[in-house]
Amino acid sequence: MKTKKRCTLLLTMALLVSSVSPMFSSVGFAEAPAGDDPASTVKLESDGAPVQRGEAAKLAVRLYERISGKTIHTDHNPFTDTDDVEINKAHSAGIVMGIEDGKFGPDAVVSKQELSTMLYRVMENAIDGFDGDQANQRIFADKEEIAGWAELPVRYLHTLGVVKADSSEKVNPHVKLDLQEANDLAERIYGFTVARNACSKLDGRILPASDIRLPTSGATIQSASLVLENEESNVNGEFCKVLGAIHPVDQNAPDILFEINLPTQWNHKTLQLGGGGFNGTLITGLGGTPGQMSSVPMPLKQGYVTFGSDSGHQSTVAFDASFGLNKEALNNFAGDQLKKTYDVAITLVKNHYGKAPEQKYFAGSSEGGREALTVVQRWPGDYDGVIAFYPVVHLMLLHLTDNQYAQALYANDGAGWLNPEKYKLLNDAVYQACDGLDGVVDGIIGDVKTCSETFTIKTVENTLRCPDGADTGNDCLSDAQIHTVRVMSSPMPYDFTFNNGVDSFPQSTILLGGDKSAFHLGTRPVPAKPPMWTPVGGDAFHAASGDTNVRYLVTQDPSFDSLTFDPNTYKERIMELSELLNSNSPKIESFKEQGGKIILVGALADGGVSPFNTINYYEGLEKEFGKTSLDPFVRFYAIPGYGHGTGPFTATMDTLGALDKWVVTNEAPDQLVATDANKNTVGRTRPACRYPEWPKYNGSGDVNAAESYTCTKP
Repeated sequence: MKTKKRCTLLLTMALLVSSVSPMFSSVGFAEAPAGDDPASTVKLESDGAPVQRGEAAKLAVRLYERISGKTIHTDHNPFTDTDDVEINKAHSAGIVMGIEDGKFGPDAVVSKQELSTMLYRVMENAIDGFDGDQANQRIFADKEEIAGWAELPVRYLHTLGVVKADSSEKVNPHVKLDLQEANDLAERIYGFTVARNACSKLDGRILPASDIRLPTSGATIQSASLVLENEESNVNGEFCKVLGAIHPVDQNAPDILFEINLPTQWNHKTLQLGGGGFNGTLITGLGGTPGQMSSVPMPLKQGYVTFGSDSGHQSTVAFDASFGLNKEALNNFAGDQLKKTYDVAITLVKNHYGKAPEQKYFAGSSEGGREALTVVQRWPGDYDGVIAFYPVVHLMLLHLTDNQYAQALYANDGAGWLNPEKYKLLNDAVYQACDGLDGVVDGIIGDVKTCSETFTIKTVENTLRCPDGADTGNDCLSDAQIHTVRVMSSPMPYDFTFNNGVDSFPQSTILLGGDKSAFHLGTRPVPAKPPMWTPVGGDAFHAASGDTNVRYLVTQDPSFDSLTFDPNTYKERIMELSELLNSNSPKIESFKEQGGKIILVGALADGGVSPFNTINYYEGLEKEFGKTSLDPFVRFYAIPGYGHGTGPFTATMDTLGALDKWVVTNEAPDQLVATDANKNTVGRTRPACRYPEWPKYNGSGDVNAAESYTCTKP
């Protein structure tokens, strides 16, 4: 018997990669399997009527043969109601079965769950190493309507992004599909197989040292696996996850471990992401940029190739500079790992997509912000734009100064230490004096400059000093504790000049409402040896930060007592490390000339890295270029209330979107809008003003809305 004709099947040998799908037209796509002919296609011309079982079987056969590269042969017809060879092939390949009494029912209409099951069986039988266990555990609102035999196929195709759930979380298993919809499902499956094959080709690949422009022993791809669009916990769409290692020249140095994520739908752009602290943790590239807005998709989901590394050493401790005892590992941390990882990533991008990226960006905060400035200063031709949030511009100076703070805190058995209650006493007094200076009492000190003139160390001495200067309790500060505050609220001078003419580190925000929710002063007056810090307790952040720098980078003596450290004794070593680690050069003309753009973000309530560190660098750029020449390629936003990714106003902004628009269209961002991500104040907004302006309340309007504020010059 012949299947009744409702549409003409134009059968050419293969399936897809045609202009039918936007997936392959407007975005980059990995190379097709060997032997692929993009001109060949299966096209089902439909009159809009539901697809029938016979037609679905024929489509499934073509998909099977296209994926497997094999032609199905059969001379057996198990059915009594059709002699169609394509249906017989589908049965022979395990794709379809009969209905009853030896019949196939070629004219019966196929439901979504039936077609899903056919296509799932195609993949199960045609793809080597197919793993249906990758299916997510999604529970659909209409799960009771899904047949038991279709439950896994539907979930798996949903994991691929082939089968969609509607806004009410229903998959609608009994809905009838027309031939075009069936063709679209098959096309998406074929696209998955192309992506999977291209990804698997990377697994085990060895990159020679010649692919990397700094000395290495080459690199190895340790694994490459396709992450499915709706796989559990995946918010980044379908991508190829590549893990690997860059091998050192010195075999005693650790590998640089990296992750590169290659999206199936590529936007022709790359984004390298920086680390934090002393690194040692793999930056996966699966998350957002610094200050990522919850309403904005992750960069990988947007189509960026994302990548990062562990910077060339591994550690589970927050502040661990022990890698510094190895010269190559130290050089990697200083910046070499950024270039090495970049070279590997760009090599893989060119191979995987067949072309180089059109735009290349870098984004990081804190240490990652230093890394953003490092690539600008050392490899200006590699990047089109960078984002640097509260960067550690003077890394060596920061950690030396942290050590000086620790010495003040812990002198005389901790006489200068401020316990949490005393720090709160001081911080509350600052906010009492300064919170309203911006026109509204909202827990944010907006007018930082006036605050610095209003609440000074003299204010502390006159209002918070204990009687006779002795420590009499948590309602006052002793003279030793006031001395600690004086040390931390003043620039830290040094007896010699560091690189680029720097001879001091700027004051902290201890008298400006600095957020020390994580970067606290510790919970005990006498530190451990060595000091141990966690975000919720232990010793002072400054003690742990300064200690590991002194022991492993400067003295290179792991047993050294950092509380006895004198920088003058190690002047030459410090000068050497400053040249290596500080990213404070204003000489970035090359980056400007090749069209590079920089977005700098300072956090004015940062209790870990002084915001004046970033302000001083920006003002150095102004001195180097002049404001008129600087504005076309550098924008600096200093945000009140913003801490080190925390603070009373945890700012989120779409800086990547702003940077990309600037690079692509040359439309520079002006004032941005920052949205607070704090749980208790989530959603309130403020203008992110260009430095040196700050947001002043207009005197009327919603205090939680950016439009009620005006960016004001100090």
